[in-house]
Amino acid sequence: MKNKIIVLSSIISICLIILIIFSFLISNSGGAPLNIDTWVRDLFYKIRGEEKNFFYYLLRGFTEFGYLYFAIILGAFILIITKGDYRFFIYVLGAVLMVLMNQCLKDIFQRERPIESMRWVYEKSSSFPSGHATTVGFWATYMIYFFFDSNYKKVYKNIGYGISIFSLIVVPITRLYFGVHYISDTTAGLALGAIVGLSMIILNMISKKYGIFETPFITTICHYFKDRKKNHEITETNNEENESIDKNEDIK
Repeated sequence: MKNKIIVLSSIISICLIILIIFSFLISNSGGAPLNIDTWVRDLFYKIRGEEKNFFYYLLRGFTEFGYLYFAIILGAFILIITKGDYRFFIYVLGAVLMVLMNQCLKDIFQRERPIESMRWVYEKSSSFPSGHATTVGFWATYMIYFFFDSNYKKVYKNIGYGISIFSLIVVPITRLYFGVHYISDTTAGLALGAIVGLSMIILNMISKKYGIFETPFITTICHYFKDRKKNHEITETNNEENESIDKNEDIK
């Protein structure tokens, strides 16, 4: 486990450096687009053309994977699958941290989005970092580990890996395609999401090793109510027996 934590910590450090570099560059430019932002933005304008086509509607569906509600749906999936063990609680913790950190950076930088007339979807929050990229960076990173650490059949694991990796690549592209983000926004968002996701993976490893929240929460609740019902039945039985004894004594 020690070697895995070292590797994950190294990746977290790289993502943190990327996030810091873009944060510094954007702060230094006063929020104005960087050279690479302008170049990539204009490239996507040329690729997509002036009118919405089939790819717009296709990517419009894929971009949904970066919305917060999709992360909530995944949380419900994890809750059902794990019955509420440490993996669910850590996922919830990561999701909360991810939202707070993303919103905090948005409030700090207040970066204006690309040209309004060229945006194909409506977004009202500030541009840096991309909320969609942050969200998918978090949940996709976490889910890759979730399937890796599970006992599911290989085919299910591969499906999980495929969806996660596909989303990591496609969701940021949709934000550039729709003209609502610069590439520095999406790159920083992915880095931020990955930082949170990888940190939660390390916390998963520690929790698993020391048995923290090992017993599923739902199972614990079920056992509690079963034991309570059993104790109630035993109490009623004892009361009935005592009443029967008292009646017999009164008759005598």
